[in-house]
Amino acid sequence: MPILPLTNVTQKELPVLTTLMFDAYARSAYPLPDIKTARGRLRSIMSGSRAKYLSSASFASGAFPNLVSACLVTKDSPGVAVISELFTHPLYRVRGLATTEIALGMSQLASAGVKNVAAWNMEGNEAVSRLLTKMGFRRDQSIVEMAAECLNRRSLSSDARP
Repeated sequence: MPILPLTNVTQKELPVLTTLMFDAYARSAYPLPDIKTARGRLRSIMSGSRAKYLSSASFASGAFPNLVSACLVTKDSPGVAVISELFTHPLYRVRGLATTEIALGMSQLASAGVKNVAAWNMEGNEAVSRLLTKMGFRRDQSIVEMAAECLNRRSLSSDARP
């Protein structure tokens, strides 16, 4: 399997990311109603209207304009970052792309002094739930929020355990 390049995600990739996100959600339990909704969600994240968008910790796999997976990270408060969106085109799933994007993002966040990372997961999305658990996240009180305090407690090496 060829290795895909990783790039930081900026607003210039918004049109490509919109199509990718729409395609990624198309056959899921929570399909997006239209491409305009996908564009609005991504624009809201990347513009910083909800929380500060962290381009340095947000990554996409593939060579622009052929992106196939993306992980977008925001920062709600000092020391706490959130994986706001994580999606992979159906043809590129189960290849470790999201795992790599999250690990690289967490490495960038740790270097910036972020101590906690949370990730939103829609109820019933077992694939994302398994991925986050595998990466050391733990389920919080809420069904849809998972948080990890693993940035200080473990290295991001492949042999690290939560």
